[in-house]
Amino acid sequence: MVNKYILAILLTSILVLMGLALMIYTGDAGIKRISDAVEASSLEAESTQQLLQYGSLYGDVNGFCPVLMNRADFQSGKVVDVLAELQKASPGGSGGDLVLERESPGNINPEFMLLKRSYLNQSIGLYLLMEQARLQCAGSGASGVKPLVFFYLDKQYCPDCVAQGKILSSVRDKCGNVRVFALPYDLGIPVAEAIASRYSVGTAPAIIYSGKKLEGLAAEESVEQLISCT
Repeated sequence: MVNKYILAILLTSILVLMGLALMIYTGDAGIKRISDAVEASSLEAESTQQLLQYGSLYGDVNGFCPVLMNRADFQSGKVVDVLAELQKASPGGSGGDLVLERESPGNINPEFMLLKRSYLNQSIGLYLLMEQARLQCAGSGASGVKPLVFFYLDKQYCPDCVAQGKILSSVRDKCGNVRVFALPYDLGIPVAEAIASRYSVGTAPAIIYSGKKLEGLAAEESVEQLISCT
C-alpha cells in the first residue's frame, strides 16, 4: 500500500508541474499573439510607406492627402493592437493603459523585450508619419487627427507616469481629434531623444501637442483644453 504522505507529495508535484506547463503555454501563446500583431502592424506600415512614395513621385496632393490621412489613422489602430497584446503579456497582465510595466531583472523575457522594442519603433515611425502627413497636407482640405507625444520613464517606477497614462487613455477614448504616442524618456532611443531635445523636455511625465508642452502630471481637464477636445 502506498504511503499516504508519499502519495500527497506525488500529487502535489504533478499539480506543480501542470501549473508550470500551463504558465509556459500561456506565455508562449502571449508571445505569439504579440508577434502576430507586430507583423500585421508592419505590413500596414509598408503599405503607408508606399503611399508616401506615391505622393513624392506625383505630388497629387488633392488625391493623395485624404488617403494618407485615413491610412495613418488606420495604422494607428494596428499599433494600439500591439500595445494591447503587450499589456496582456506584461507582469501585471492588464491592458488599456499607455505605460508598459517594467520587467523585474530576474523576469526578463528576451522575446518580449524584442517585441516591445519593435512596438516602440513602430510607434515612433507612425508619429513621424502623422507629422509628415500633417505638414505635407497642410492647406489641402484633408482633415486629420493630430499626434500627441507622451514621455514616460521606463527604467524606474514613475507613479505620475502611470497616472498620466491612465488620464491620456481616457482622453484618447473621449476625444476624436488626437492619437497618443507614448515614448520612453530614458531608454536612449535616438528619435525620442531628438523630440525631447526639440521641445526642451526636462522631466517625465511630459506631453507635447501641436508645438505646446505640459510637464509634470497634468489633469484630464488640462489635457482636454490643450487639444481642444472634439
